[in-house]
Amino acid sequence: MVKEALEIKRQVFHAVLGVVFATLYYHGFLGVREMTYVLLTAVVIFFIYKKKEIKIVKFFALHFEREDTKHIGLGGINYLVGVHLTMLLFGGFSKGIVIASILILALGDSTSHVIGTRYGKRKIKVLSEKKLIEGSVAGLLVAGLAASFFVPVLHAFLASTTAMMVEIIEIEKFNIDDNISIPLVSGFVLLILRLYA
Repeated sequence: MVKEALEIKRQVFHAVLGVVFATLYYHGFLGVREMTYVLLTAVVIFFIYKKKEIKIVKFFALHFEREDTKHIGLGGINYLVGVHLTMLLFGGFSKGIVIASILILALGDSTSHVIGTRYGKRKIKVLSEKKLIEGSVAGLLVAGLAASFFVPVLHAFLASTTAMMVEIIEIEKFNIDDNISIPLVSGFVLLILRLYA
């Protein structure tokens, strides 16, 4: 039960952080340059923390990092990398694509974990022994709805569905961090749909 509560708290933080990034980006307070500074600062702190304990970092690690993470803070770094690359790759095409992709990461991924942990009963046996149908469906619905405020509705749900499928497959087969893959896959799907649909 303690592990479940920690995971829910971690996912809520994950969601709030993504919404904050998306909001700041939408209003022009956060762009590639500012995100580069944030990422570089986080990397420096990460390496300092490996040598010397920093109280605030330890607090976040204890409250918002997975127990099985080998390197404390690496999940957070990957999250920042995912957001940074999304801004860098898609910002020149559409602000909406960037915001939608960040929201798919923030809300879709978090919702799938929380709902899967609390209410999930049926595994997606064809693709994964770990992911649960209830969580993945909830994740793509919430992500699609949030993204649909910034891109066309059909595009939002296609991107969300693709991102959730990639997350399911990666967990079993490739073990790529979903904080990077989800926004990038979402962004590429939205870009292709924008250009050719």
